[in-house]
Amino acid sequence: MMNELTAIANEINRVAIGASVDMWGVPQLTRVILLDIIEESETILLYDANDSTTIENLQYNPKMSLSITNVKTFNGRQVKGLAEVATSVAPITPIGIKLYGDAIQRGVRHFIKLRVAEIFDVIQKDKSLRQSEWKGKVFAEFDKINVGYAAFAPSELQPIRVNSFKETFNPLLQSLLEKRFPGFIGTVEFRGAPNISPRFIISAEDNFLLWGDRFKNKTFFNFSRPSPVSALALDWDSGNSVEFIGWGKFFFFGKTVALVNDVWRKIGFKDPMQAIHFFPEEIYRTDQNKRRSILKGRSRAEWLPQSSVKKMFNLHISVSASNAETSTTAPNLAPSVALKPKAAMISNEALATHIISSLKQDLNVKLLTIEQYDRAHLSESTCLMATIGNRGTEVDLHYLRALLDAASFYSEANLNRKTVKFIIFIAAFEKSLTHRALINALESYIKTLNQAYPTKIEVAFIALPPDAESDAVQPEIRKKVLFALQTNELGELNYFKAIEVD
Repeated sequence: MMNELTAIANEINRVAIGASVDMWGVPQLTRVILLDIIEESETILLYDANDSTTIENLQYNPKMSLSITNVKTFNGRQVKGLAEVATSVAPITPIGIKLYGDAIQRGVRHFIKLRVAEIFDVIQKDKSLRQSEWKGKVFAEFDKINVGYAAFAPSELQPIRVNSFKETFNPLLQSLLEKRFPGFIGTVEFRGAPNISPRFIISAEDNFLLWGDRFKNKTFFNFSRPSPVSALALDWDSGNSVEFIGWGKFFFFGKTVALVNDVWRKIGFKDPMQAIHFFPEEIYRTDQNKRRSILKGRSRAEWLPQSSVKKMFNLHISVSASNAETSTTAPNLAPSVALKPKAAMISNEALATHIISSLKQDLNVKLLTIEQYDRAHLSESTCLMATIGNRGTEVDLHYLRALLDAASFYSEANLNRKTVKFIIFIAAFEKSLTHRALINALESYIKTLNQAYPTKIEVAFIALPPDAESDAVQPEIRKKVLFALQTNELGELNYFKAIEVD
């Protein structure tokens, strides 16, 4: 596999795209020069060709990714690994030695030795692109490192307006599309690894970039996490680029979906696509290998949660102030305190408020209406709750859809958890066949997921009495919830074995 990387790297003159993650959990994409790919030690020697913030980022998060892709043939691989920063490296091939000498003459001060953990294909074939093609000796160390970022909720954001956005950037994007040069999309996985995917950026609209995506890949899953996003539009002929940093939303219907499908069919992709509307908050331009800011919209504290990641890696490297992004400075953090377990309650019912009030002393419960449901609220929650049966069937179906999506999220997200508990409050005062069907559908789906994934979902159904909103019933509800949370294994619970509240 390392020989394949070398062959592709030679095809593209040792120029690739690198991704690191800054202290806010924002991916940053840059052009990198690959000096050597050393098979024996499973390492890649490289440096940041655009003098961006890669070295600074690697002090907060050592995980780095490379997209080594021939954009003319679409033969390529994505590499993920652990980056070690040094002031010098020792290439072993003639071309590597020459490129290293050129870098020294250019004044490059920092080099990177990437220990390769995983290698992925970049074109979806007979299996999901979430599955790696190869794992290296450092994979266990790579997988063990968990750089966690606060949950991010783009659904709560409104786009900023960028003057003359379409007029400024659409000519560049149309030029790249005509040359069949894809852009590169950067996202961040749950445990902190950046991900890079080539995507054809269709156009710049009034205040968003438009491109297409498909299911069963890491970018789609990271979007759904969700993750802040970077989009790099690179002209491979000149080496100049524009990087957009912001957030995006999926659209499955509408005119932009039709436009994406039409363009992708012309390019040669026939699979159904989703349209991505990507809203920039920051824009950077790179000319002559120098990166500079050309747009700073809202401060990061206005559209991103507070950063809690600290410098822990590559601390022997000093980064000059000119290379560090002053806009990424994190607010002062309060001293850590013992926190209650976090839970989320999905409900539009007043009943849910009464249930939560009885649990405040035990759990930090966030109430989410069905309109507010977003995977961003799930990653820190160890328990998910919902109410079923207090409204019409249509409302219950909305809850069921959210619970099915959440079950899929916890199963596939690799949150390093053995179990996650679902507690479903049955508020149906008549136990109808409809409610039985809803419950059975959820339980069957969870059983299927539990057979396929390491994180097990345990579900308890708590049947409530007609006077569930009464203050007198609250202690009993709390008692049943704590029983479900503290039980080591709930077992195969279904509607007929539901925990009854007296």
